[in-house]
Amino acid sequence: SSASTAFYIPDGLKEIVINYTDKTHMDAESKIENPNHTEALPVCAFNALANVTKITVNGNIKTIGQSAFASCSALIEVNLPATIETIGSKAFSGCSSLVTLDLAKLTALKAIYQEAFSGCAKLGLGYETVTLTAGVKLYDKAFASCVSIKALDLTGIDVIPEGCFLGCTALEKVTLDGGAVLMNNAFVNCTALKKENVVNYNETYKNAFDWFND
Repeated sequence: SSASTAFYIPDGLKEIVINYTDKTHMDAESKIENPNHTEALPVCAFNALANVTKITVNGNIKTIGQSAFASCSALIEVNLPATIETIGSKAFSGCSSLVTLDLAKLTALKAIYQEAFSGCAKLGLGYETVTLTAGVKLYDKAFASCVSIKALDLTGIDVIPEGCFLGCTALEKVTLDGGAVLMNNAFVNCTALKKENVVNYNETYKNAFDWFND
């Protein structure tokens, strides 16, 4: 909604396709700057649509706004373009049915904010390893309670923040970047993860894992 207009989405909607037009092309046609052009999906744009199962975003879009798809509990598949640079806090939080989202294809990704995927209980099903784009900045609890992720490739990730993978109970293997910084409790309550299955592990990381209390 805006100051003068409200848009209503039917409760029965099951699939969303969002098409963004390239700003350069728009301006070439109109010969003027378009003040309404945006490269961001707005905050809470499709929040809590209980029946949506598939979302496809096309075009030159850079940001998925805060809580844009949060609590879309039936959402199974998300297709995002490689131009995405930022996934906002709680953008997909509570999408408990989300299975298909290939994060490795987001080659321009720079940041995944707090709790962006928290509670995505099926994220990772169908993928042998969930791979994150090298250089992406992660924030606290970005993947908390993603209880279906079995393996993570974090090569090229410089910092793993506190609680980033909290409660990822199916996680069995993690590949770290040599020299990465791991904050306390980054992998706490990852009950299936063993020290010998953490590639590039060293003892300075122990406070990031459950076994620091052993």
